[in-house]
Amino acid sequence: MNFAPELQVAILSLCQSLIWPAFVGIVLFVARTYVVAMLQSLSRRIEQGDPIQAGPIAIGKSENKLTRLNEINDFKEIGNLKSKRNPNLASEMTLDLSDVVYLIHTVTSLSRDLAGKERWGIRVIVDADSEELLDKIVKVVYHLHPTFRDPNREIKNRKNKFELKTRAWGEFNILADVYFKGYKKPMTINRYLNYPSS
Repeated sequence: MNFAPELQVAILSLCQSLIWPAFVGIVLFVARTYVVAMLQSLSRRIEQGDPIQAGPIAIGKSENKLTRLNEINDFKEIGNLKSKRNPNLASEMTLDLSDVVYLIHTVTSLSRDLAGKERWGIRVIVDADSEELLDKIVKVVYHLHPTFRDPNREIKNRKNKFELKTRAWGEFNILADVYFKGYKKPMTINRYLNYPSS
């Protein structure tokens, strides 16, 4: 069966385009257990802060951080970290409690502002796996999208879990700097603010 030269070129081009993705797919399928094991191992190394290097890409060793719920009891001692040898130790350390301190948001129904533009009501709070941990927070500085009139908002009210209320029209990633007693540097956490589908 003879095809026109243009059709032959198109078929050959299509076959060449599909060969490499098909080859990679077959190799990944055949070696899937090894690939999964390798990705899990890489994930564990990243979680533990071990250094990783693959060619020109290198991730250095991270400092030990307080990141697990079962380490919260150790957090009680953080206020006592200032020692005779280094009285500034606690204030210079940076916390990472991202597994146990987090942002939660709720969205109210859609309404229109005075100019007739649609806006969602947003409520964001800081929560933790321990009330004791929340008691150690001094203040939270929220960083909204730069299009907000006042994008950086400081909240010090512990009673309502450092609640931020505002109105917005679009989805965005909100950052929050959480300041703990005895620490100069905050812990930064974030949350993507999405709205219910209409």
